[in-house]
This record gives sequence, structure tokens and C-alpha cells, in this order.
Amino acid sequence: MSLDRSGRFISKGRRLLRQGKTASASKAFRQAIGSNSRSPEGWLQLGLLHQRQNEFAEAADCFLHVTNIDPGHLVAHGNLGICYYQQQQLDDAAASYRKVLELQPGNVAALCNLSMTLLDKGERAQAATLCDQAISMQAGFAGAHLLRGSIHAALGEFELAADSYHHASALQPGNLTAVAGEANALVKLGSMEAAYALISPYIHANIDDTSLAIAYASMHEIHGDAGRAAKQLERLLAMPSLTNKMRLQLHFSAGELYDRMKMYDKAFVHYRMGNNYVARHYSAAEDRSRLDKTIAAFGADTLQRFACAEYSVLTPVFIVGMPRSGTSLVEKILSRHSQVRPGGEMPCIPEISVTLFDSSGGRIAYPEDILKVDVENIREQANHHRQRLELTAQGCPVVTDKLPHNFLYLGLIQILYPDARIIHCRRNVLDTCLSNYFQYFSGPLDYPYKLEDIASHYNHYSELMEHWRRVLELDMFEVDYEMLVTRQEETTRKLVDFCGLQWESDCLSFHKSTGVTRTASYAQVRQPMYRHSIERWRNYEKHLQPLLRHLAPTLLDA
Repeated sequence: MSLDRSGRFISKGRRLLRQGKTASASKAFRQAIGSNSRSPEGWLQLGLLHQRQNEFAEAADCFLHVTNIDPGHLVAHGNLGICYYQQQQLDDAAASYRKVLELQPGNVAALCNLSMTLLDKGERAQAATLCDQAISMQAGFAGAHLLRGSIHAALGEFELAADSYHHASALQPGNLTAVAGEANALVKLGSMEAAYALISPYIHANIDDTSLAIAYASMHEIHGDAGRAAKQLERLLAMPSLTNKMRLQLHFSAGELYDRMKMYDKAFVHYRMGNNYVARHYSAAEDRSRLDKTIAAFGADTLQRFACAEYSVLTPVFIVGMPRSGTSLVEKILSRHSQVRPGGEMPCIPEISVTLFDSSGGRIAYPEDILKVDVENIREQANHHRQRLELTAQGCPVVTDKLPHNFLYLGLIQILYPDARIIHCRRNVLDTCLSNYFQYFSGPLDYPYKLEDIASHYNHYSELMEHWRRVLELDMFEVDYEMLVTRQEETTRKLVDFCGLQWESDCLSFHKSTGVTRTASYAQVRQPMYRHSIERWRNYEKHLQPLLRHLAPTLLDA
């Protein structure tokens, strides 16, 4: 009897939903569940209703009930992944999509959704593989090409990104996300006028779209109407139908725009709200533990035991420091030299750290078990990585790797490359921390979204760099962003000399480089040297108490 009653309530709920009576439909679905709590369909329909209303936490709870009743329920697992993704619970979203693929390996939607989730997690290579797999299975699916454009953009492959977005537009004319994506790729390539020409018909038609609004805001220097761009962002933010991901993107865009307009209080409010929507969880205790393990593992005695890697004619230059400290600028300067090839943010060193083995072939725990690593394994890893560097170098004697957080691995870098050179980029502590807070990073960084977390991570970074100064034998040059900006030629000459190169005046014209910068600093390195980012923190001083309270006093006194 309860089964029949449950079914009748579900039918009633669907009918009410078609009539637009969502509250009554919700009541009917709840009545169905009350009649039979083990009915997956009642929970499913209630979950889908919550999902339509962007109530993702409530929807996820309903879909979990479905999967508990029926572990093989494909639709529930797929929608559970969507709910987790919209709440930026990326690990849970990925697990749900993988479950769908386990149940149905050829599910193109799940492949794309998993790819998109991994892209947000910073696992770009795997995201690309899955997206390509989806395209090979369904070449006419515009959404897959749209996603491929996002992956190319994340990898800094902006020409390919523009092509993918354009292909998505051809498959699905009027797809505004594809139009905006292509425009943003053109902006990164320096083709601002072409980008604006692409979106202007939609803007002048007053079409409200999140992607278009963000693209329009990024082009304010071309169209000269920052006020209109700001109003458009604010109007969209007032819409109740936005997802958390849309809101955080709009808030970061508004923050940047108001900052450029010198409306600093408004800018900070938007940055704070954008950061509040980023669901990343930083643990100061875990960060501290990693620091302590690294310092304990890499003492001077330990490093001297590993003088085993081979030297070569290729000089790897690792550019390290906190993000937003000038690493992109330094690489761009060096890339203008005829004997330097820029590698960008190469993931090789972190990858090596998790693939080290002992003499029995067992994987070691890094960094605490570094003394157990097999010397031959170190040689193999170094030689394999050097071959990858040689491919990047294309015959040049110097190749750069500007992954900022390689500062965590300088002990390992000395073991692998005793001939490596380290350029450590430093910047005013408050400017660095504020710039981290003002940037939404795609990928695994977990600390930049609260001022006190940024302070904690900066404290640990500073302490680790002090340790490396004491124990490393590597050549290390510390370049201050402020000196590079105010004494450009003097500091640039020192950088070039540190890399063992003859002076070339083109290094002063870094902004004329045709190469593409693949990080958040792309706009800055396309301009001549500018000074307005020095002591930028003073514009926001009254908002920075959480940062000031948690930074080590010695850093503020420096």
C-alpha cells in the first residue's frame, strides 16, 4: 500500500512541478518519502528539485539517500557530483564522477565533468587526457570543446584555447561561454581589439551573462567604460540563480575592476566575498608539520651524503618564491636572452618527490625518509628529468623553471642538480600577501583565501628559506621586486650575470616578448616596468588586521 501511495505522491509532485508550483511539488515529494523512505525515486525527485533551485547541499543529501538505497543508481551519482562541484567540494565531486564511469565507462558527460573537476584541482594533464577521450567518443559535443579550451587556457596554450572555443561556437552558435572564452584567450595573446570586437555585439545587446561580463570587465582599458562594466557585474551578482563558482568569479572580477578604479574599499569587499566562496581548507598544523619534516630531513650532513648526481653543460635555473612575488617577471626578463629557454611552471620536481625509491624498490615517504632513498634511483631521476629539460632548452645552455613553490624542494634540487642555480624572488611581505589574497588560483593551493592563513603560510615559507640559506651549497641569488622595478638595468644585469651569461640589452625589453605568460601575471609582464604595485597594501591598510596579527613580528620589522 505504501509503495502505491509513494508512487502517487511522486506523480503528483511531477505534475505540480510542470505547473511551476515548486513549493507544492516539494511537499508532494516529501510525502512520497514519508510513505516509503526506502523509495529511491522520492529522494531523487526531491534532490532534483533542490538542485534546480541551487540548493546544492540539500540536493546532495537527497542523492546520498538514493545511493545508499541503490548503490548503482547512475543518475544519483552523476547529480551528486554536480552538487559537490558547485559547492567546490572537488574531491567528493571527482569520486562521484568516477563512480559513474565505473558503472558506465562510456559516459561522455561524466568524463567531461571529471575532467572539469580535475582542472579545478590543478591536475591539468589528467584533465586533458579525459577531455580528449570525450572528444574522441563524441566529436560533435560542443561542451567537450568548450572544456578543452579551458584546459588549454589553464596550461597557457592560448592559441589552442582560442581555436577550441571557436570550434565550440561553430558547433553551438550563440554559446556565450564559448564567445567569452575565445575573447579571454585573445586578451591573453595581446589581441585586445579583436577580443572586444568579438564580445561587443552581445554587450551592446545588453545580454546578461557571467562569462561575458567578466570578459568585458577585463577589457575596460579598451572600451573605456569601467563604470558600466562594474554595474554589469553588480547586476549579475544580485541574481539569486547564480552558483557559488559564478559568484566567486564575479566577485574577483569586480575586485580587480574597483581596484583599477581606485575604489579600494569596494574592491576589498568583493575580494573578501569572492574568497569566502572558495571551498579550500588550509591546515596550519599540517603546513607546520611539513616544514618541520623538511628542516629535519635536509640538514647540511644529509645533503653532503648525496653528492651523486652528474653535472652537464645544461644549467637549470629554478625561480622560486611566494606566488605573486615577481617570478613571472624574472622569467620573462631572462627569456629575452638568446641563450635562455623559459620552461614556465614545470611540475617535475614535485612529481619526483613522490616517486623516490629505496634500494629494495619500495617507495619512500618524502621528505622524512630521504636518507633511505637509493642513490641509483636519484641518478635515474636526475637523468630522466634532465632529458626533459634538454627538450625544453632546444639547444640553449640555460633553461628556467619558475614553479614558485619549488622553494619547498630546494634540498631535493641540490641532490638532483648540484650545478643548479636558484633565483629567489622576494617582495614586500604585505604586498605579497595581499596580492595572494586578491588572486583566485586554479589548482591545489589552499592558503590564499583567508588573510590569517596566508600569514601562517608566509611565516613557514620565510622560516624554510632561512634554513636553506644555512645549509644549501647551491648558488642562490635573491632578487627584490622593488629593486628590480626601481633599478631595472642594474638588477637585470646582475640576474643575467648570475646565470653565467653575457649581457644582452633585449633583457630590458621583456614586455616586447612574443612568448605567452601562463600565470596570473600575464597582464603585468606585457607592460614596461611600472611602480604602482609597490606598497599597494597601504590602500587597504585598515582591512589587514587579521594579516598583521598573524605575521611573525620579525617579518614586519624587516
